[in-house]
Amino acid sequence: MTARIEIGAICVLVAVLASSCSTAHDTAPSVRTSCVATVRSGGHDYATVPVAVAPLPGDVVGSGVLAPCNDTGGGEAAATDRIVLAAIAGVPPSVAVGWKGRDDLVLVRDDADTTALPAALTQLRQAPDCVASDEPVELSGELLGILGPDGKTEADLEPPYDLYLRISATSSPRYDRAALKVRVGDELGRPLSRAQLESLFDAGSLELTASCDGRAFRADALQVRASRR
Repeated sequence: MTARIEIGAICVLVAVLASSCSTAHDTAPSVRTSCVATVRSGGHDYATVPVAVAPLPGDVVGSGVLAPCNDTGGGEAAATDRIVLAAIAGVPPSVAVGWKGRDDLVLVRDDADTTALPAALTQLRQAPDCVASDEPVELSGELLGILGPDGKTEADLEPPYDLYLRISATSSPRYDRAALKVRVGDELGRPLSRAQLESLFDAGSLELTASCDGRAFRADALQVRASRR
């Protein structure tokens, strides 16, 4: 399995602690909505497109209206919401914009030529592979979720399992802002406790030293860094 990650809605961290969620395929857990949303701005519709690397924040370029999201197959949709739109570095706003406050998706305009999107945009769609020349790879960031090797919620915290995290600090710039999957093997014993996972709700972060298993990341050491708030 490579480290390429598609951001999708599966299990949030709270579901991990409750041991109540499962998934049918191997995608990164998301703390966001499972509905495919549409945004209306300046007479155009913008489709939400998941990204594996958070776009660099840019200047505010306007606002949009989030269309009602009704993925239940019936009933009335929720009321619309107004959101703030921001530029994406290296991408013309006429092609795509960011959703201020969201790092897991971008908004692509309805008339954009999807066969010739800017490289700065397409590069956000795929998380980087682990590169052996970067070893040891130091990674730190927010925990997005934890799944067992079978793609189901990890309930007992006994390795092996996969950690998904949004990288905020790293020894190599190629991994910055990416949502990465890191395999925790049984050679580490039981490196995370339920209490440590709960502490991550208070804006704590995970710090890992990883090596490359082919193109995938494998944890050699990890620790929880508690929030200073």
